[in-house]
Amino acid sequence: EICACLVGSEMCIRDSHIRGTDDKTKCSVCGKVMPLLYGDVNGDGEVTSTDAGIVILYLKGKTELTAEQLLAADVNGDGQVTSSDAGNIILYCKGKISSFPASAN
Repeated sequence: EICACLVGSEMCIRDSHIRGTDDKTKCSVCGKVMPLLYGDVNGDGEVTSTDAGIVILYLKGKTELTAEQLLAADVNGDGQVTSSDAGNIILYCKGKISSFPASAN
């Protein structure tokens, strides 16, 4: 979900995790609390193969992730971002799974 204050802007960033509420994030512009969408690593409000690609780039050391992105990328909820997370995002995109293990926690 993209915060309404950012709609139409060039800056759609959600980078502030609220301590103690692993399923919530806070808009870095207006401070609105929003749900964390597991798998949505790029923060566009959708879980796509692009998100899996970003995880793969991170694992190869080609890009860094913000704290928010790390939370969204850890779809199996084990506290680490691994190839298993990228694989789960791909399975979700292909319709092989309908939710992520971290969503159930």
